[in-house]
Amino acid sequence: MIIRGSKRYQLHPERVVIDRYQFEDIAHPALEKEMTPALAEQLEAAVLLYRGDYLEDLDYQWVMPVQEKLRSLNMEIRQKLAAYYLDNKMPNKALLHLQQLMALNPYSEINLKLLLTAYADKGDHSAVIKQYTAFARNIRKELGLQPSAEIKRFFANLSKQK
Repeated sequence: MIIRGSKRYQLHPERVVIDRYQFEDIAHPALEKEMTPALAEQLEAAVLLYRGDYLEDLDYQWVMPVQEKLRSLNMEIRQKLAAYYLDNKMPNKALLHLQQLMALNPYSEINLKLLLTAYADKGDHSAVIKQYTAFARNIRKELGLQPSAEIKRFFANLSKQK
């Protein structure tokens, strides 16, 4: 398990399973491929390996870029899965990822658009209104901004489809 190198000790890389490397080994090649049910399963396995910021208890400058890279990769995987599930009429599965995405990035209009689509596909129009209203309130309160004209139009179109 532990080997001694020149003047230092280290973990034997072939005998230790590190979830960060498993996550990256699954995610990077999978994101390059076209989505299939098998690929969705692989990406679901990768998402399960991501359990928050890498070494989040450590306050070292060198870990911050790694944390950001892994966080971005997790969000990219979740967006790809959500889009796949929406395209294949599985809004409940899409919602699992979209709710996580909104928690990670509550000001993303891209994620909001997907979230509203999932609720609309599910026929839950009250959730569409609730999510849009909460988003608009949060960005106004936290950032002093209004939703973009594009997202306002998107919401208006969804509201008409009731």
